[in-house]
Amino acid sequence: MCDHEDNSVMPELTGAEIKMRNELRYQTMVDSGQATLKAMMIMNGGGTIALLTFISHITSGSNGVTEPDLFILAVILFVSSTFLSVLSYGAIYGTNCYSYADGTAIDGEKRKRWFQLTIGCGFGALGVFAIACIAAGFALYINSGDIFLPKPEVIEALK
Repeated sequence: MCDHEDNSVMPELTGAEIKMRNELRYQTMVDSGQATLKAMMIMNGGGTIALLTFISHITSGSNGVTEPDLFILAVILFVSSTFLSVLSYGAIYGTNCYSYADGTAIDGEKRKRWFQLTIGCGFGALGVFAIACIAAGFALYINSGDIFLPKPEVIEALK
């Protein structure tokens, strides 16, 4: 709601209207949180699938994988990030269980702890995802052979 200088423009809300407004705000918050967590899970799953596909492509080639440890680390990090996303998704359920019953907060302390777990796992998943992307980038660069090097004729043309 906007803050107005003149309060006479804003009608007084009844208790039922205030309760309904609070429930709508809460539902909007829950829906956007769940959408964010779903997006994180899709992002992590997509990263894992893309990396596994690239590993399969490299191992089927003639050069093979020269540094498999980086790929293994990246896959472990992507899977760990997905796990943290799922854990965060479950923790939001715990937060909701202690949030509202008939428009009133049930247990503020437990709700606070569950919410902190949700936020911690969510940000942890994003951090691990970022580290996994960096590890995957290094693994792809090191194991891709001369894909990233310019062709000899390009180097000669630049001289």
